[in-house]
Amino acid sequence: MIISVEFDRALAAPHAYAAEEVRLRQSAVNALVALRRAGHVLIVTSPRANLAARVDPSLNPLVRAGAVRIDPQTWAASRETHSRRYTAMLRALKPLGTLIAAVDDGAQGPLLVDMAITGDTVVNGRSMATEPRRAWAELALTYGDVGLSDVA
Repeated sequence: MIISVEFDRALAAPHAYAAEEVRLRQSAVNALVALRRAGHVLIVTSPRANLAARVDPSLNPLVRAGAVRIDPQTWAASRETHSRRYTAMLRALKPLGTLIAAVDDGAQGPLLVDMAITGDTVVNGRSMATEPRRAWAELALTYGDVGLSDVA
């Protein structure tokens, strides 16, 4: 399966909005190892990849259609923050190496995947365990190649 994992609400440990350093949930990393070992392809997604926020506001289709107006000064002032947040995400993911097949760069738009792990540990619209560590363990046990000690 191709599995997308949302960075901020599913993979990252709680952090400040504009934090320069972001840690990953160890339970999530353990589950990703099991999912990868089972042959799944993993991609990390995030609104941080939004090119309209980081590169050019006219990439937003609502802006192009005239439905939303962007103040150029406000956009320019927030651009650096959005770029720093994207860079912080890439830095946090770097130690995972080839565990992650790709990180969404914002160029494609919505991805076609077999499973989406989003915030609040929801998988394809169904809530998993309410506590993130248990939810990641449940995912690893259900879809991964794992022993119980791998997700403890």
